[in-house]
Amino acid sequence: MLDSNPEIEARLAALSPEDRAGFFALSIMPAWFTQQAAVAVIGEEEADPESVFYRLHTQHLLNYDKPNNRYSWEPALLAYAREHAEPTTLEAARFRHADHFIDVGDQADVFYAKGGGCVRLGLTLFDFERPHLEAAFDWLSTREDRESAKLLYYLVNAVVYTGGLRFNLRQKLQWAEGQLRAARILEDREKEEYAWGNLGLAWSALDSPRKAIECHERSMAIARELKNRLSEANNLGNLGLAYSALGEIQRAIGFYEQQLAIIHQVGNRKSEANALGNLGCAYRKLNDWRKARELFEQQLAISRELGNRRGEASALSALSWIYGNLGQQRLRLEFEEQARRIFHELSCRRDEAGSIGNLGLAYLNLGQITQAIEHFETALAINRADGDLQGESVGLSCLGLAALDSKNFAQAKAYHEQALAISREIEDRQGASNDLNNLAMAHLELGDPEKSTELCTEAIAIAREIGTREEEANALGNLGRAYLKMGRTGEAQALFEKQLARGRELALPPVEASALWNLALALKKKGQNSQAMDHANQALKLFTEMEDSMADEIRATLAEWNLAPSP
Repeated sequence: MLDSNPEIEARLAALSPEDRAGFFALSIMPAWFTQQAAVAVIGEEEADPESVFYRLHTQHLLNYDKPNNRYSWEPALLAYAREHAEPTTLEAARFRHADHFIDVGDQADVFYAKGGGCVRLGLTLFDFERPHLEAAFDWLSTREDRESAKLLYYLVNAVVYTGGLRFNLRQKLQWAEGQLRAARILEDREKEEYAWGNLGLAWSALDSPRKAIECHERSMAIARELKNRLSEANNLGNLGLAYSALGEIQRAIGFYEQQLAIIHQVGNRKSEANALGNLGCAYRKLNDWRKARELFEQQLAISRELGNRRGEASALSALSWIYGNLGQQRLRLEFEEQARRIFHELSCRRDEAGSIGNLGLAYLNLGQITQAIEHFETALAINRADGDLQGESVGLSCLGLAALDSKNFAQAKAYHEQALAISREIEDRQGASNDLNNLAMAHLELGDPEKSTELCTEAIAIAREIGTREEEANALGNLGRAYLKMGRTGEAQALFEKQLARGRELALPPVEASALWNLALALKKKGQNSQAMDHANQALKLFTEMEDSMADEIRATLAEWNLAPSP
């Protein structure tokens, strides 16, 4: 039995039938709303919805927030309206509500896609209307009719940019799954192809590359069936990303090269910039720094030409990583800070977290441990809040490196164990190789060279299998350090020489400097003091040029050897 409210009923009795219908239709509003939205929801129920809205407002049935130019319900009126409205009235109003907010979502994404100052306009509009967009999705998702499916499909499409930035990873997956269900209800192959691609991206973001591969393969099969070359190219690129996440870098490069070939044929510059960036990341993983930098610089130029701020920030961050691995920490900071500012401006939380973490690594290499830890903890908090497992693993690994530099070896071990567990869970083989290597360093400092040897051997095997030569070189050095601790000096020296050769082959000053210092330690242990001094001074020169805090440690050790050069 419906509750009565004499006061509200008296106020409604004074309304015309048209105004009462509008009153009940507006009860579906989940949050405050604009006059435009109210008129759309009242809509075809009345010949003159603007007048109905005006009368409801002037009779104080709606509250008005003048600073924001929005309207809302009094709680008692809203509860009454929802309880007493006819189901058919509410259903019709919800359809009009969804249709209107698809247009609003489109408008937000159009602003965002224009770039520049319009980005903030798009995101602000999305933020204001997000409760309405989510309410429309929730209602449409419960239905199986074609009209609802059509609206649901276009609702997800409407916020592909703004929702992609604002939704957390699980919500992105939920919306992508809803879009795929809608496409299948509509039996529309073109829409199904697009929805499979979106779902694959959602699974990739959740660090589930095998599920992503299945989705992108389904999407690509339909794209080829429909002879949609640009969609085929996009799926090739997405397959490359998924295989890269699994550590199959050469296979990923094959997909990226196929993607670029098609994009050059169809002439899409934005897709070309994205493909160049993906290919650059693959070559970076293979430690081909020259090729990677060339590709990232091309990505940066095209992104700036198009006014694509997010693409520009991605390229800047990628170039920052290159400079970091070449030991140019100041350039790394400069480029990464530019990227971070853009990601922050665009509210790209996941990308901003990556930039913050990269800044932390630069500070760590410069010996500014406290500042580095602050950055790592900030990035880790963002990634955990967003459910980004790979980001969480990287954050834990970075904190482990900071703990190693702080001589807190037990804490470093705990961090690296947590990072390794996540990398294995999400099948991030490159991450696992890195975590094993870092964990080996912790065990070595804790006085367990045997365990360190075991972990280094596993890290080397993975690095060789997936072709990440820098990781292999670092693991060779750490294995040598374990052998040195165990008194196997000759074997250690041989590993350090391999590490040095690899560092010079890859043109990586940090690896070369580490190998030279490792060799100095081995030669000193063998009593070859002159050669030890020569290698130590070469290492000191490189670390000093890189402004790496390791230079101070070498100076201190050389002083103990009575071989210290002038600072």
